Amino acid sequence: MRKTRLLFICSSAVDRSPAAVDLFTQSQKYVAKAAGTHSDAMRQVTQRLLNWADFIFVMSEGTNRHRTYLRKNFSVHGRKIYDLHVRDIYYRNDPRLCRVLRQRISEIIRP
Repeated sequence: MRKTRLLFICSSAVDRSPAAVDLFTQSQKYVAKAAGTHSDAMRQVTQRLLNWADFIFVMSEGTNRHRTYLRKNFSVHGRKIYDLHVRDIYYRNDPRLCRVLRQRISEIIRP
């Protein structure tokens, strides 16, 4: 059985989106990848990554305009893009970030 593919997008792919990926490293159900919208991101978001994903999550439309960036720069018409509403105030290993991510992701999918 193929695992469900999750793509987490933040600005630089340094803290928020990699922290989300970390939550799924042991999952039997999901495989996750992280990407960023900035040109200096650790892994920049691409059309190929977007096509790969079954679920696309952005960290913050409100402050970082991640969803808007995807819609302006990529072919995502008809794709649901979930906003987790996680501001860029955490470091990757911050337990508060992990709690927020778990809670918000679990409202959309079952981990």
